Formats: sequence, C-alpha cells, structure tokens
Amino acid sequence: MVDSFSSAMTDDREYRTVNVSRFSSADLFCLTITLIWGANMSLTKDALTEFTPMGFNGLRMLLAGLLLLGATGLLAGKIQVELRDLKKMVALGLIGNTIYQIFFIHGLDLTKAGNVGLLLSSGTIFTALLSHFLKHEVLKKIVWVGIALSMTGVILILTESSDLSFGGGTLKGDLMILMAAACWSVYTVYSKPLLAHYSPLQLTAYTIFSGSVFLFLISLPWVATEPYRSISLRAYLELAYSFTFAIAVAYVFWFLAVDKIGSTRTAIYGNLVPLTALFFAAVLLGEEITSFQILGGIFIFAGIYLTRLGRDPDAPAAIRRRQY
Repeated sequence: MVDSFSSAMTDDREYRTVNVSRFSSADLFCLTITLIWGANMSLTKDALTEFTPMGFNGLRMLLAGLLLLGATGLLAGKIQVELRDLKKMVALGLIGNTIYQIFFIHGLDLTKAGNVGLLLSSGTIFTALLSHFLKHEVLKKIVWVGIALSMTGVILILTESSDLSFGGGTLKGDLMILMAAACWSVYTVYSKPLLAHYSPLQLTAYTIFSGSVFLFLISLPWVATEPYRSISLRAYLELAYSFTFAIAVAYVFWFLAVDKIGSTRTAIYGNLVPLTALFFAAVLLGEEITSFQILGGIFIFAGIYLTRLGRDPDAPAAIRRRQY
C-alpha cells in the first residue's frame, strides 16, 4: 500500500513537472481541435447552401453519435454504464448536444458571422468561473491575465470583420449564441468528474448519442424534406467531414484534454478557433488576412502560454480508475 501510494505521488510530481514546463500531448489535442473546427466553419458554410441548417445539424449529430457508439462497442467489447451516471450523461447530452446546437444554429441565422466567434469565445470565461466556483480548479492571477489577453486577441481579429455589430436587429441572435457558449461550458465542466470513471471515448459517445437522438427528433421535419437527390457530392463530403472530424474526433480529443489538463486550460484553446477559421477562409474562400488580425493571433498565443504557466495540473489520469 505504501509503495503504491509513493509510486502514485512520484507519478504525480513527474506529471506536474512535465505538464507545466513542456508542450504535452493534451496541448497537441487542443491545437488539432482548433484546426478541425476552423476548417469546419468554411466547409459547413458551403454545405448549408444545399442543406437546411436544422436538417444538416440533425443528420451530422446522429451520424456522429452512431459512429462513436460503434467505436466504443468495438474497443471496449461491451457498452456498460451505471444507472446514476447514465442519467447524468443524458442530462449533459441534452445540454451540450441538443440545446447547444439549437441555440447555435438559430443564433447563427439571426446574428452576424463576426459576432458568433467572439460570443462563443466568451465560453472561456464561463468555463473558468464555473470551474472555480465548483472548486474543480484553483486559478491563479496569471491565468486570468492569460484569459484576458486571449479574449483581447479574439476581439482584435473579429473587429476587422465588417459584419461585427451588436444589438439592434441582431440582439436576439447574440443572446442565443451567448446561451450556446454557456451550455458548452456547463457540458465541459460537469463532464469532468465522470472522466474519473469513464474514458473520454465512452463519455463522448454516451453524451453525444443521447443528445443527438433528441436533436434528430426535433430536426425530423427538415431531415425528411431535404432534396437528397439534388445535393452535390461535395456537400455530402462536407457533411461527412463535419460528423466524423468536427464532432466525433474533435469531441473525443476535447475530453482527452479536459482529463489531462483541466477545463479552463482546454477552453482557452477555443479562442484559437476564430484564428484558424480565418486561415481556412483565406485558403478555401479567398478572404484576406490583415496585420491587425495577425496581432490578434499573437495575443491569443500569449494568453494560452500564460494559462499553461499559471495553473496547477490535475492528478495524472494514469492513477485514476479506467473503464475503457
């Protein structure tokens, strides 16, 4: 018992040293997510010229849920979850994958494109406050400075957009996007304790599948009337990218990162999404990148660096119980 405890403490010290001073695999997961989601914005925007928003959302979420559930069954051998945890997962699925998607898709329809990235980035603040309030994480002052710098970078990038405006005719949409950001923060923070008992793949599969079933039923009128025969192969490939990479793969990576480095440090990487979206918009859609937007990117990277320096990592996942 003493040897096991000493070994765990040694692993914990090594984990803390490595994660604070070095670029970890969790940071790589986060950067990969920002690239996947950045590309997804341009690809989804193109796909929505042929799909209806609710039809596209309903299909991609259900397909992602089925894909993840199948992968979990193959890798784990059986799908097993305790009843009390199942109730929590269904609730989180409703918040993070049904309600979030409804607020997001309708908010996107009612507000300006520039507003969406900025308002979703406010989820970083919601996540930090919620994690701090629930005592999941103790945040030092330097972390708050990093969050502020990162948010400043987002503002610098998005103020370059001629579409950026608040209030007036966009107020309803702006509020919906804020609600979507809050839903995502609740989903992230309240999912973290479940990672002590379930792998990121299992947790992602259960919450996405439960949420996607409800979303699909709500979206059924649009799904049933999509003009499938006239939809191009390109749009179908964009749908495949969206449910495979932007949902299934990215969500698993997200919870792998939350498990290793905590909710706040993972959430701060979300502020890179407007920057990567800008890059892919330039490559795929021919949009111009300005020096002001490059400066915003520098602020974002500086903010991420400070959050990496300023928070104490959680206990290593290796010494937690796993059901994979």
